[in-house]
Amino acid sequence: MKTIPLFTSDLHLGDERQSILDRPFGNAHDCAAEIFHNLKVSICRNTCLYVVGDLSLNEKWLDRFEEATCVAKKRILIKGNYDNLPLKRYEQVFDIIEDSYIDISFNHNGSKKDFRMHHYPTRDAVSDKFSLCGHVHGAWKVQKNMLNLSVDVHHFRPIDAEKILFYYDAICKFYDQDVWAHEHPTNQHHARDRGQAGTYWEREFGGSHKG
Repeated sequence: MKTIPLFTSDLHLGDERQSILDRPFGNAHDCAAEIFHNLKVSICRNTCLYVVGDLSLNEKWLDRFEEATCVAKKRILIKGNYDNLPLKRYEQVFDIIEDSYIDISFNHNGSKKDFRMHHYPTRDAVSDKFSLCGHVHGAWKVQKNMLNLSVDVHHFRPIDAEKILFYYDAICKFYDQDVWAHEHPTNQHHARDRGQAGTYWEREFGGSHKG
């Protein structure tokens, strides 16, 4: 039976900083309960679940994630900056664990469309593939070549390939300059004096956007 891919990111299970994350929950338990419910009603026996980084803060919540997603045929993790548990613990839950990125293709309007999944929006970004990323939580949902998979912008639910292609079409054909307001002069005027320089990947890990 053909596998059905589902995608999610930045679950941050066990994270009590709900106010910093700007989530509408009083504590980590309530947040996880909503995420687990949405996973359970979305996953079936031929689901391939992709988690694009920042799954859980400790082993207890990893175990609870395993229980909530045990029906899935396959589980794949692309590690983010919070995925710091011993590798053997992730290997007990996931079929594939990747440190950088995974490429995937969907049939779209009669042809193949290539996508690249990676946690950091700018770490492995390439122009010939549409980027599926995480890390930024609710800061934004779409860029001209990116879709943010964070639960914070998808009602704390995983999304499927059909939804990804919906956003891809919207980005290509329908979203106008009010969506791309970062290009507006009022924002470009402050391009140099606001915002943090560099990336978390570079500051914390000494990496580069080239991988």
